[in-house]
Amino acid sequence: MKNKIRNIIIITTSSIVIGCVMMAIFNPLRKSEEDIKKDVLKQIPIGTNMDDVINFIETHKKWQWIIESIDMESGYKTTHYGEYDYGYEVEIGFKSIKLHLGGYRNLFRTDVIAYLGFDLNSNLYDIEIKKYVDSL
Repeated sequence: MKNKIRNIIIITTSSIVIGCVMMAIFNPLRKSEEDIKKDVLKQIPIGTNMDDVINFIETHKKWQWIIESIDMESGYKTTHYGEYDYGYEVEIGFKSIKLHLGGYRNLFRTDVIAYLGFDLNSNLYDIEIKKYVDSL
């Protein structure tokens, strides 16, 4: 009887650990920032109108993306663009959306944010993905 209970505990614990490891491995937000950008661009290609982007985000709740801010008067600010590191802040686009893609936890929580820059005609110009780690 003791061996049966012990075996059940071992199997249950092992199943929980394997399940947690599998969830961690297959979480798409654990990919590199560049790979996440490619995934987002598959859903929202360059040239997509800002209204269509907002509509897409609001109607596709399965990703649980959250619009944190919409700026109709300026692009997003960054210190680097593509492969270039300016060393100072530059503005990408003329309008922007800050989009929370989600997060994951190792020891600390990591949030994944997408910055979407739009041109004067409100068409998607560029996307930047950043990961922020909260160590507190």
